[in-house]
Amino acid sequence: MVLQVLDSVTISNFPSGVRYFFDKARFYISKQNPDPAGYGGDVGSYINTQEKIQEAINKIQLAYESALKAEKYESMGYTRDAINMWIKIFGDYFPAYG
Repeated sequence: MVLQVLDSVTISNFPSGVRYFFDKARFYISKQNPDPAGYGGDVGSYINTQEKIQEAINKIQLAYESALKAEKYESMGYTRDAINMWIKIFGDYFPAYG
């Protein structure tokens, strides 16, 4: 899905790139997502009911809204608040501040 969303897109900075991805990913959740390795099939085939699709869209919507807040906080100079929003999105994968 990331390959589809970011095809021919220039990312000027990581925060806007992440926000852009979540914005567009809401649309792609219900679409077929071809195997990027080229082996065939839909790598998102497990999201196969309307309930699962809606749950995924809701999670992506929440991530999108958090990314918007993180960008806003960063632009206002509230770095700690921005980092907290990124942690809400990425959890332990996002480096914490010390």
